Amino acid sequence: MLIDFRYPGTTETTFVNTLGADVLPKVTITCGSGWDQFMRSCYHFQFEPKMTWNAAKTDCHRKGGFLVKIDNTVENWFLKSFMIVDKNPSHVWIGAHHSVQESRFIWESDNTMLTYTDWNPGEPNNSQGQEDCVHMSSSITYKWNDIRCSHTFSFICEKH
Repeated sequence: MLIDFRYPGTTETTFVNTLGADVLPKVTITCGSGWDQFMRSCYHFQFEPKMTWNAAKTDCHRKGGFLVKIDNTVENWFLKSFMIVDKNPSHVWIGAHHSVQESRFIWESDNTMLTYTDWNPGEPNNSQGQEDCVHMSSSITYKWNDIRCSHTFSFICEKH
């Protein structure tokens, strides 16, 4: 069993293995200034300035990360909770986008297909054939929606 322990007043987290050292080594994560740690990832919530999806992707890469890849319900819950409690932005880019094959979404971080999703009912719908990027919207309790990549929104970067 891993225990996630954060030293008070720091961004350093140590995962302590309670099953024994030979099962899983101790892992220390240091996120750095401006990043928030959850489980084994660090997140940077960029509320201003807002950017297009491609500009946000480039900015995340410049910071040493990628647009967030949401792997499961727990991670999705953390991101939603953070946004609601902290700034409550209207729209937030995530790392999912259309691949070259239409109607197939992949993560920009590793080009893998989405295995977990939180689409708003009726989405993705590729309205007018031009919705290639994915955002979370406060008007639909931060469920996912496909939309044109040219909109300027807040975004979330992730790094490991």
